[in-house]
Amino acid sequence: MSTSITFSHDCIILDACCAITLYATKHMEAILQALPGGVAVATFVLDEEILRSNLQPFVEQGLIRTVSPDAESEENAFVNFAVELDDGEAVTGAIAMHRKWAIATDDRKAQRVFARHNPGVQLLSTPELVKHWADTHSQPIEVVREALQNIETQARYKPSAGHALHAWWQSIVHAS
Repeated sequence: MSTSITFSHDCIILDACCAITLYATKHMEAILQALPGGVAVATFVLDEEILRSNLQPFVEQGLIRTVSPDAESEENAFVNFAVELDDGEAVTGAIAMHRKWAIATDDRKAQRVFARHNPGVQLLSTPELVKHWADTHSQPIEVVREALQNIETQARYKPSAGHALHAWWQSIVHAS
C-alpha cells in the first residue's frame, strides 16, 4: 500500500505529541530529511513539553527550526486556541495558522479545533509522516516495524481504528 502525501505548505510545525513519537522511532533524523520543506517546533513546546526528547541535535543540524509567536495576530490566536487546547497545541496552531504552515498532531481534539478555525490548514499525523519516509526512502519492512514498535512502546501511541492508516500500521507491526 504505497500512497503519497501531497505536502501543501512550505513548513510543517510539529506539536509535542508528534515530536515525541517521531523521536521515539529512533529514525527521526531520516524522517525529517525525507520531509519536503522545513520542519519547525514552537520554542515553548521544545522547552516545556518534550523534555525527555532531546531535539537539540536536530536543531543544530538545521533539520528543525524553533519558532515563537512574533506578531500580535499570532499572540491573539494563541490566546484564542488556549481556551480549548493546552498551551503547546495552542501556540503550535497559532503559528501555523498565521504563517500558513501544516500542523503535525496526533491529538484528535486539536485536529478538530484547528480545522474549525482554519479550514485550509493541512493536518498531518505521525503515521502519515512515518509512512512518507518509509515509502519515499524504500525502507525495509523490518526497519519500519521497529520504528512503529518503538512509537508504541516508548511514546505509547497507536493510531485509532478510525485513522486512515490504521490498517497499514497494523499490517507492518504484525507482519511476520
